[in-house]
Amino acid sequence: MKKYELIFVTDASLELEVINEVVNKFTDLVKNNATIVEATNWGKRKLAYEVNKKWDGFYTLIQFDGPADFIKELERVLRIDERVMKFLVIKVDEKKIAQAEFYAQKRREREAARSARFAAERAASQEAAVNAAAATATTTTEEVKTQTPSEPVQETVQD
Repeated sequence: MKKYELIFVTDASLELEVINEVVNKFTDLVKNNATIVEATNWGKRKLAYEVNKKWDGFYTLIQFDGPADFIKELERVLRIDERVMKFLVIKVDEKKIAQAEFYAQKRREREAARSARFAAERAASQEAAVNAAAATATTTTEEVKTQTPSEPVQETVQD
């Protein structure tokens, strides 16, 4: 048994009962001929481009394990049903998925380390700014304490 993913777009202008009927039809077809791993309704979404003079569609994703000969029959039934605007069936390559997940994990680890490094640098710069301000304030108060009061300056005005 190989792993497959089926995604199909149903016309969103149809009533909700009709959309559910189409989704149930293909879910049952897959269930009868293969093992469903997961079925997800993505809901109504905007299409990337116009299909049959429509811009919205109802997306459904079904992940399943099944025989290779079932795929041809599934695609044939999907083509016949006029309520299905677009569909795609792909074979899932476990090695490529594992490799992609490995590299995604590595990327997340690098980004977390980078964020931690930036946070540490930001905290160090803020601490340095606070220390500099405190040193300046201390120096200013010490200078004020050490200065002797000077005599008041009298100004003379000439006429």
